[in-house]
Amino acid sequence: MNKKKNAIPAVNTSHLPPASSLFPDLDKLRKEANEKAKNEHPIGHRLGGSKDHNDGSSPFLGAEVALSRLKKLLGGGNKKRSGSSSSKSSGPSNSSSNSFLKKFASSSRKQTPTSRIIEISKLKKAAKGDMNVPVTQRVFIWCVYVEERGGIVSEKTPLFVSKAWPVGRMLDSCTDLMKVKNVNNRVTDESQRLTVFRKRRPHEKGKDAAGITDEEFVYVPANGRVAREVNDGDLVYIVRGGLAAS
Repeated sequence: MNKKKNAIPAVNTSHLPPASSLFPDLDKLRKEANEKAKNEHPIGHRLGGSKDHNDGSSPFLGAEVALSRLKKLLGGGNKKRSGSSSSKSSGPSNSSSNSFLKKFASSSRKQTPTSRIIEISKLKKAAKGDMNVPVTQRVFIWCVYVEERGGIVSEKTPLFVSKAWPVGRMLDSCTDLMKVKNVNNRVTDESQRLTVFRKRRPHEKGKDAAGITDEEFVYVPANGRVAREVNDGDLVYIVRGGLAAS
């Protein structure tokens, strides 16, 4: 076959007007686009949409709001945020929450390698989950449900999930086993949606998927994978509420 016969002929562009005459403000548009890109929040911060941010109130976004609620209920809200209130009335007052806070404090102590092995062994014996998950694929976690409205902090529940799952599937399984209402796939109202965190591991440093650096908790993105985000023995928190005020 003759390649020259099928070759695409060159296009003569000499008669076309210059780009500057068609787009006289091209340099200005490029500059504005670059400035806008610099001022945009990282995509990780826009976890559930946002409200008007020009009212001067600078509300926390997505995971940051859920994190502030989690810390408030667990009594750690003043460790990282300099503007938070120190009033005792801001925390939960019901007995179940106070009871959990004592358990949380004791479970937050540094573990020795031996005590960690013993704890994970007990966790594996007590954990429940989807029996269709192969034993070799199981990740064993403690799970706690937190809801600021009403000061709800559940007991730790021993569960297992599949390392092959996305985090969203893990959330579905955990909420089903814990009898927690999960409407993430049906609503956009942030006050009803659930956000997942886990307790930061010893010696773990750096920002999480939402760009947050917190000494106690790590945001777990719904589009992440269990194999990457969760390990045996992790303490996972399911927090209700995002942008909307409680």
